[in-house]
Amino acid sequence: DEERGSTEPDLAAAIMLMRRKRIGPFRKNEDAEKNKELASLARAGFGFDIAQKALALEQDEAEEILSEIRA
Repeated sequence: DEERGSTEPDLAAAIMLMRRKRIGPFRKNEDAEKNKELASLARAGFGFDIAQKALALEQDEAEEILSEIRA
């Protein structure tokens, strides 16, 4: 699915990191600072565009991308 970028390995890796750290679409606290989450992804080596794209995903979209890479 080229339109959604699910074939981008960097996006998939960012989603896996967000799930492990419980940030972005996987956060439990909606009051979390998005800048801190963006900084966390940047420290992990992800570019600004990938980090923003990953943080903008809904949880079901992120889970779908993860299931695609596992298949």
